[in-house]
Amino acid sequence: SVAGTGPVDFLDNFDAPIRMIKVGPLYYFAGTDLVGGTGQELWKSDGTVGGTSMVKDLRPGIDHGVVGLLAEFNGIVYFSGFDAALGYELFRSDGTNAGTYVAADLEPGAGSGYPFGLFTHQGTLYFLRYDGSGDELWRSDGTAASTLRIAGLPEFNVNEIAPLSSGLYCRAEQTGIGYELFKYSRPASISLRAMLEGPYSTGNSLMQDQLRSSGLVLLTEPYSALGYTQVGSGGETINPSVLSVTGDDAIVDWVRVELRSNSEQTVILATANALIQRDGDIVGTDGVRSLDMGVPGQFYYLTVR
Repeated sequence: SVAGTGPVDFLDNFDAPIRMIKVGPLYYFAGTDLVGGTGQELWKSDGTVGGTSMVKDLRPGIDHGVVGLLAEFNGIVYFSGFDAALGYELFRSDGTNAGTYVAADLEPGAGSGYPFGLFTHQGTLYFLRYDGSGDELWRSDGTAASTLRIAGLPEFNVNEIAPLSSGLYCRAEQTGIGYELFKYSRPASISLRAMLEGPYSTGNSLMQDQLRSSGLVLLTEPYSALGYTQVGSGGETINPSVLSVTGDDAIVDWVRVELRSNSEQTVILATANALIQRDGDIVGTDGVRSLDMGVPGQFYYLTVR
């Protein structure tokens, strides 16, 4: 209403809070504190002066620690943020200082990856990245391993993106041809079920979840440390809240899924480090979604370890 609309007092100290998004009960935005002498940093607010605070000062001083759009994905805020050792890279934040860190180092080393134009579409985080010659379209599920340039599109000058129900449409420049219309549709997901012999109970046809209830399920996938080859995966982590689920969908343990060539079974084309529930469903690291292996739909040999 008109009567219920007015400024939050603390904004007098700010230079135009921008790029505001809502995540749960809170609002997140890039703010410049004129009194504190900061550049644009990530802030959060519940709409009151007392409930408004900086999440983390990524770049102390007047230079910006946060640039570009903010995007919400699975309850986490993603943005282009500054790291002193890495430059501007893809950041994630759960609204806490400790929970704000680099999600993916797009340009390894001190060179910045410069992600920008973040948005979500049909359960995936997308953004553009300038690689020195033009803008590329990238996708991510929130982990470093799942953050990849989208294959099949020209490697530069992707722009004018239109997210539609049938896929992403964009204008992109192709060498020797010029600008054309391109379409990207995310590969089909894979729904799997399996039963592990060790924890399986014939009494209720479910697996036991003592590892979870005893706090022994690792928060980071174990297969990289064991020396397994990763193809499009590796380093997946889970939020502790995923392990709070009980009942048939409670997590039993990690599993590794491999897609192998249908002509040569020893050739691994894609891998995913996933979770298996008590009822046998194999799901992603959010504990809910089926697996996206990032490969075209065709026949494969499949291995679950």
